[in-house]
Amino acid sequence: MRTRLAWLVASVLFVLSIGIFLFKVISLQFPLEPDVSSESWHIEARLAFIAKGEPIKAKVFLPRFSKDISIVDENFVSDGYGFDTYKQKKSGNRVARWSKRNAKGKELLFYRGIIYEADTSSPPTEKAPKLEGPFYGSKAFEALTEDDPVALAVAGIIEDVYERSADKETFASELLQVLDQEPPDKRLEIIRQESSERVDDQSILSMILGYANIPSRVMHGIRLTEDQRDVPIESWVEVYGEDGWVPVSDDDEEETTQGKRLLWWSGADPLFKVEGGRQAQITISVKRHLESVLTEAIWKGDNITRGFYNFSVYSLPLDVQLVFSVLLLIPLGGLVVSFMRQIIGVKTFGTFTPILVAVA
Repeated sequence: MRTRLAWLVASVLFVLSIGIFLFKVISLQFPLEPDVSSESWHIEARLAFIAKGEPIKAKVFLPRFSKDISIVDENFVSDGYGFDTYKQKKSGNRVARWSKRNAKGKELLFYRGIIYEADTSSPPTEKAPKLEGPFYGSKAFEALTEDDPVALAVAGIIEDVYERSADKETFASELLQVLDQEPPDKRLEIIRQESSERVDDQSILSMILGYANIPSRVMHGIRLTEDQRDVPIESWVEVYGEDGWVPVSDDDEEETTQGKRLLWWSGADPLFKVEGGRQAQITISVKRHLESVLTEAIWKGDNITRGFYNFSVYSLPLDVQLVFSVLLLIPLGGLVVSFMRQIIGVKTFGTFTPILVAVA
């Protein structure tokens, strides 16, 4: 009876331990080998300006989360400033806002964040935005082309590109080629001349996509490179498809050679705005780091992952971890000694004496 109970308890503990082990490895993605590392990027944005002795209000867009980029840690340095963050409902941009009643002289505001590459297989979390129109092919758009030369030029471009495309992504790619062709299309010159303010190619591309009833947005961001100071801001257009927001010039080779894009903000607004200061400028720096895979697994995980971490040896102080790393070898040593005595037939000084000698 006691033998059966011992075998039952041993079997239950064995199955339970194997289940926890597989759950940590497969679901929580804990590493099997020590000292396995993965790359992350540390981002720093430094806003410098000269205060004029007036109330200061400063706004800076913050990096955005996406399906393949995650921000795991953020901190802000702003001595003596009031500070808060908020998210714009329409654009989804994240904004940091600083304020101070009175400041004079050179002022510095810092943002720091840790970025890592997330799972690209996750489905899109953002819903497709609703466009108001008028759209190409509708009666309202046809009436608009009678009096508006811009609408007439847009209609001609849409007709040409539509025949050479199969879906939203290919339509946007063909449209981008029209904007990049040499010599420039005369219809594009009409759009630029008739516009009340200077427009760039990204704005024209987004406008034409809107008339074609294709959701689009102008994005701004940086490249995640090895180590670089004063990283330049890049702008591109994204369209909403089956996989969520996709860059029009989505080139895998470009991502490999120039680094992955970090989305920062969308729209025509500048990266920062300072009221009550002059000579404002912002500098963005990027530094590549190698983090432990265990650390990255905890970043990726939810409360369950953190719970497993809190009940593990890694949550203890370092001196206690060193003690436990030795004590946890005793069951393994007992298993080896028992196997050598009972199966192989090697004579030993009991079961635990060889283990204690080895630990000592």
